[in-house]
Amino acid sequence: MPRNGRSWAFAGLGGAVGLVLVSLLRGGGWLEDGVVQDEAGLPDSTIRALDVEKPVPVQRRHAQNQAPEVLPQAGAPGADTTTSTAARLGDPTELTCLLPICQLHKDTAPRLFILEHTDGAGHRLKSVLEAIAISWRNNINFGGLVGQLWPLTDQHINIRVVVDAVFGAGASQKLYIYNITTKPRFQFKFNDVRALEAQVQLARPSAALFCQAVNEWGYDRSVPASDYFPGWLRDQMRKHLDLQPLVFASGKISDRKSGLTGAVTGTSLVSQQDPSACKLQVCNMRDPSAPKLYILEHTDGAGHRMKSILEAIALSWRNKLNFGGLIGQLQPLTDQHINFRVVVDAIFGPDASRNFFIHNISSKPTFTEVPSARELEAKLSSFQPGTLVYCHAVNEWGYDRSVPTSDYFPGWLRDQMRQHLDLQPLVFASGKISVVMHLRRADLERSDTRATPDAYYYGLAEEIKKLLPAENLDFHVWSSPKNIPAFDYHFWKSEDFDGYRQRGMTVHLDEKIDDNDDMLKAWVHMSRADIFIMSQSSFSMVPAYMNTNCVIFPSNIDSPLENWVNGKDQQRSSYRTELAKCVGHANKDRKSGLTGAVTGTSLVSQQDPSACKLQVCNMRDPSAPKLYILEHTDGAGHRMKSILEAIALSWRNKLNFGGLIGQLQPLTDQHINFRVVVDAIFGPDASRNFFIHNISSKPTFTEVPSARELEAKLSSFPPGTLVYCHAVNEWGYDRSVPTSDYFPGWLRDQMRQHLDLQPLVFASGKISVVMHLRRADLERSDTRATPDAYYYGLADEIKKLLPAEDLDFHVWSSPKNIPAFDYHFWKSEDFDGYRQRGMTVHLDEKIDDNDDMLKAWVHMSRADIFIMSQSSFSMVPAYMNTNCVIFPSNIDSPLENWVNGKDQQRSSYRAELTKCVERAKQRLVQR
Repeated sequence: MPRNGRSWAFAGLGGAVGLVLVSLLRGGGWLEDGVVQDEAGLPDSTIRALDVEKPVPVQRRHAQNQAPEVLPQAGAPGADTTTSTAARLGDPTELTCLLPICQLHKDTAPRLFILEHTDGAGHRLKSVLEAIAISWRNNINFGGLVGQLWPLTDQHINIRVVVDAVFGAGASQKLYIYNITTKPRFQFKFNDVRALEAQVQLARPSAALFCQAVNEWGYDRSVPASDYFPGWLRDQMRKHLDLQPLVFASGKISDRKSGLTGAVTGTSLVSQQDPSACKLQVCNMRDPSAPKLYILEHTDGAGHRMKSILEAIALSWRNKLNFGGLIGQLQPLTDQHINFRVVVDAIFGPDASRNFFIHNISSKPTFTEVPSARELEAKLSSFQPGTLVYCHAVNEWGYDRSVPTSDYFPGWLRDQMRQHLDLQPLVFASGKISVVMHLRRADLERSDTRATPDAYYYGLAEEIKKLLPAENLDFHVWSSPKNIPAFDYHFWKSEDFDGYRQRGMTVHLDEKIDDNDDMLKAWVHMSRADIFIMSQSSFSMVPAYMNTNCVIFPSNIDSPLENWVNGKDQQRSSYRTELAKCVGHANKDRKSGLTGAVTGTSLVSQQDPSACKLQVCNMRDPSAPKLYILEHTDGAGHRMKSILEAIALSWRNKLNFGGLIGQLQPLTDQHINFRVVVDAIFGPDASRNFFIHNISSKPTFTEVPSARELEAKLSSFPPGTLVYCHAVNEWGYDRSVPTSDYFPGWLRDQMRQHLDLQPLVFASGKISVVMHLRRADLERSDTRATPDAYYYGLADEIKKLLPAEDLDFHVWSSPKNIPAFDYHFWKSEDFDGYRQRGMTVHLDEKIDDNDDMLKAWVHMSRADIFIMSQSSFSMVPAYMNTNCVIFPSNIDSPLENWVNGKDQQRSSYRAELTKCVERAKQRLVQR
C-alpha cells in the first residue's frame, strides 16, 4: 500500500530514458525494417510490409477547411466520461480519450496513442496537437498519451493545468490515461508517422496504435498541410483560449500573441488580495497579523508529504503562527502514483489543495528563511507581525523533550485534523474493540530492518489478548506487497500475510497503483482504530498523529505523543503497565459506546459520561478541570450567547466545557425548540452532549458565582475538578486582557462551521450588509428599540465609503410579540422605510419556527458587514462573524473586529468605521 519509503529519483536523463525504453520494449511488438515484430521478435503474419515510397492515400478524405459530419459519440462499453479512466486498466477499448477533439471519426475507428514527453510545455503540447492532426488526416481517433504521468515541465509549469486551459476543464484526466509501466499491449507500434501511415489501413476497427514520434507528420511535401491542420480544426484547438482577455491595443493589428490574464476557471487559483497564504480554518488559528509559516513541499511518498503538513500546522499552533502553505515543485503524484491533491482534499475538505499548494520553488516570494524547527523557535521573538517565514524542515519539532507534545498536538487539534476522515464508513465489527496493524513492506527488501518482523505483531496481539477477551477484539492488517512503480520487481507477495489470516485477522492489501481510495481507507481506519499498531514509516505517522485512542509505536520515534506507548522496548520495567493503560483506555471507550469520533458530532473519547463529548468542548488536556454553567430558559439569543461565552471562557483558562445545568427546558419564550437550534449550530445530536444534568439532581461541584471569581480561583482547582459557574456573561471584566484570548479567530470559525454549510440569499458579487432590528417584544418607547434613523445613518455612511451599486442590504426583524402576550407593538408597515431605500426586509411573523430563526443567524454570522441591535440575539452571530461588525455602544467587551456605531462624536469614529468597511471590501476582492 502507499507509504513513505525512500525517496527515489533518476540519476539523470540517461536513467529516465533507459527506464522508458525498457518499459516500452516489454510492452509489445515494434516495427523494424518495415515489418511489425511480435512479442518474440518474429514477423507478425497478419501484417505485411508495404514496399512503397509514400503512404497509400486513406480511403476517406475531407475537403480542406470543412468540418466533419457530427457522428454519434457512443463511447466504449463501460467508459466513464466524467472521471479519469486511469484506475480502470482493463480492455484497451475502454481506455481512450473521450474529448470531442479526440473523437473526430466513428467510434469504431482505430485509436492513436503517443508518448508523453517530459521536457518543456511547448514540446509536450506540440506533440498532442500533431497527434490530433495525424489522427484527423488518417481517419483514426486520438486515444491519449502514454508516459510517466509527470506533470511538471522543465520550467516547473504544471502541464495538466495548461492542458485544462487549452482543451477545457478536466481535459487532462481524459488525455493522460496510461502509465508507461502499466500500459496495455498495443496491437500496433510504430517508430514514426511515416511507418504509421504506411500501414494504418490494415488496422482492425478499434485497434490501439502506438506511435513513438509524431513530429515528422509533414514528411510528404506533396500532401497539403491543411489535410492535417484544416482551419476548422485549428479553430477547435484554440476555442478555449478565445475566451481569455487580450492586452492588444483596441483597433490595431496585433503582431504578437497575448498571454493569458487571470485564471482559467477550474484549472488554477483565481486571483486573490492575498494569494500567498492558505485560507483554511486549520491554517488560521492565530491572530491574523501573526507571522505565517511556509514549508517545503516534499515529492516522495504520501506519508512523508502529509506528515510534514500536520507537523507544520502543529508547529504553527504552538508558536502562535499561522500556516501559509507549501513551497515546492507543485508535483501532485507520489512515488506510488497517488494524486496527493486528492488526498489533501479528502483530509482537509474540498479544494483544500488549492490553499496549501501555492508557490513554486523557482518563483517563491521573499521569505525569512530558517533551516529547522529548532532554529525557528530560537528566532521567534525576532519575527515582526506578518513576517513570511520559510522553514526548510519541520520534522524535528519535538527536539525539546521538556515541552509536552500536547503543546504542539493538543487533542482538539488532532480531532480537527481527523474531522473529514470521521465522516467515512468503517469496516470494523460492531460492538468490538478494533485493533489495526500497519505493516510496511512494499519497497523494503526482506532483510531491511524497517520491515518490522511478523513476530513483533504476533507478540503484541497475544499481549492484547491477555488484557482483553479475544472474542471482544477485531484485528485488521493493512499493508502492500507491491513495490513502487519505478521498479518492476517485488519483494513480497500475498502469501506472506497468511500468518495473520491464520490468526483470524482481516488482511487488507493494496495491490494497485494510482488508487487514492484504497490509500485513504487505510488512513481512515488507522486514525480511528481503538488500538493502532504502527510500522516504521511516515505513512503510519499520519494516522497516529490523528488517533487519540491507544497507539503503539515501534521505538524509533523521537517525540511520541502522550497516548502512544513504545511496543518494542519490552524489557523496561514500565512496559506492561504502559501497555495495560493504553489498552485499558481503548476498552473504556468501547464500554461507553465511543470509538474515537462519531460521524456528525466529532465526539472525542472520554471516561466521564456526564460531560460534553464534542470537540468544541474538549480543546484542552483531558485531565483539565471541566466548566459547567446554568441553562437559561428565556430567549434563544441569551441561551446560545451563554454557551458560546462558556466555551470561550474554558478556552482562555485551559478548561474543558462540561455542559449545562438547568431545567432541561427545550422551548424558548418564542416557542423555538432550542435543542434543534443547538444541533444546527454544533452538529447532529450535539444537544445530547450539552444538556445533561438537572438542577435538582446535579452532582457535587465546586461552585463559583461568576467568571471573575472563577479566574481568581483557577490555580486552586485540581485536575479533573468539576466547576459550576452561575454566570459567565462578565467574561471580559478585565479590560487589559485582549478579547482574542477568549475568542480567537479560529475558535469563532469553529463555532460557525455548521452555519457555513447553509445557503445564502445574498446577491452574488456584492458586499452584503445585514441589519438586525430588535422589535418584537419591545414597546415603541423602549430605548433598546434602536431607532430607524440610526440604521439609515449607518447605511448612508457605508455608501460614502463604498459604491452603492456594490452593496446588498438586508434587514432581519420580527413585528410579532412573544406568545405569552396576545398583542403586538409593531407591524410590517413599520419597515417600509427600509424597503423604500432598496433594502430586502426579512420578517419572522411566526412562532415555533426554528428555520426562520436559524436563517437569520446564518446570514448575520456570514455577512460582510453586520449591524447589530441591542440584544443577545445579535450577540450570537456577532461572536461568530469575523468580518466587519458594528455594535450599538452598550457592549462592555467588544471583539477586535467590532466598531462602535453610536458614539459618532469621538475623534476615531470615522477611521474605525472606514477600517471595518474596508475589510468587507477586501472580502469582495478575495471572492
